[in-house]
Amino acid sequence: MLGFNEPEFLSQMASAVALRPQIEELVDRLVDEGFDNLYLVGAGGTYAQMWPYERLARQRSTFDVRAVIAAELIAAGEAALGERSVAVFTSASGTTDDTVRAIDYCKARGVHTIGMTGYPDSPVARNVDTVLLTEPKAWPFDPQMLVFMTRLL
Repeated sequence: MLGFNEPEFLSQMASAVALRPQIEELVDRLVDEGFDNLYLVGAGGTYAQMWPYERLARQRSTFDVRAVIAAELIAAGEAALGERSVAVFTSASGTTDDTVRAIDYCKARGVHTIGMTGYPDSPVARNVDTVLLTEPKAWPFDPQMLVFMTRLL
């Protein structure tokens, strides 16, 4: 891979794996408080990255989990989206416009929002209810999503 920096990649992935206790605590709290559905929201590659986790949940549980495109969520809406919903957003830059707008859309409907990014001062990090921060550019979000989904299941 052109320009691949192995030490940087290993450090980024270590920062993602280090989130395990925080993610497990978050999922446990969400389950204790109760919620009806989970939206896995992304744009482009981060949306495509949500498919395996939606599929895993649909295969292993009856829990309502949906992977959705951020812009489509806003444009089409979701009847079940509301105060008993949780939405997970991922953005490598923390500035993805569609994702930031979808966070605002969800928050206006009382949804508990969770963001994964590597930039603490980014719009995604600042606007979600719970932010899970890694080192910058720690993409893909598979370590975090795998821990989140397996703990939930």
